[in-house]
Amino acid sequence: PQRNFVRTALLAFAMCMGLNGAQAAAPFVASDCPGDGRTDATACLQRAIDSSQNVVLPPGRKFLVTTSIDVAGPKALDGNGSAIVTDEQINVVTIRGSDVKIHGWTGEARTNSRAQGIMLADDAANIELRDNRVLGPFRVGILFGGPGEHDITLVGNTIAPGPDGRIGYGVLVNPARLARNSSNPPRNIVFRKNTISEAWGDAIEINSPPPAIVSGLI
Repeated sequence: PQRNFVRTALLAFAMCMGLNGAQAAAPFVASDCPGDGRTDATACLQRAIDSSQNVVLPPGRKFLVTTSIDVAGPKALDGNGSAIVTDEQINVVTIRGSDVKIHGWTGEARTNSRAQGIMLADDAANIELRDNRVLGPFRVGILFGGPGEHDITLVGNTIAPGPDGRIGYGVLVNPARLARNSSNPPRNIVFRKNTISEAWGDAIEINSPPPAIVSGLI
């Protein structure tokens, strides 16, 4: 009986450790994608981001993309100081779904762009953008404003000119997108310690009817 008790206790301990180990699994590192800023890394980078809920870019890389990279929640993406750059008229990153955290990443346009550095799709929720940089001549650094978006936090981000020019708007809550469903505008938007410099238009423009709640602009 004592052996059976010990065996049962060890089995329970092993199962517990297994569960804890799964929760603490190492993040997926996108080390196989070309990061020289010249070779198209779009497909490789998208596969890497789709492969795990916790993705880290290797440091010091420049990933050239030719179509927008989708980051669909739940997802944590650690840019690790690397950059995603484009020469195309595309949003560098499009965030979809809920529970997405992106930090330590740089998005850069190398030609005059009518697109965005980061765009949130409709109904994006529980989004945190922290310590990222959006550089260069995008039309908008960070764009949102679709119906149903909520709990969006922007902390410590930098939106600024890049080597190839200045940005249009820093952060824009787009009234054209809101017009599709003005009864369900973005809400619970938090700004903290973001830096927006030398934009052609407004640094932050929020065109949102009540009950949008915005805090931390001071």
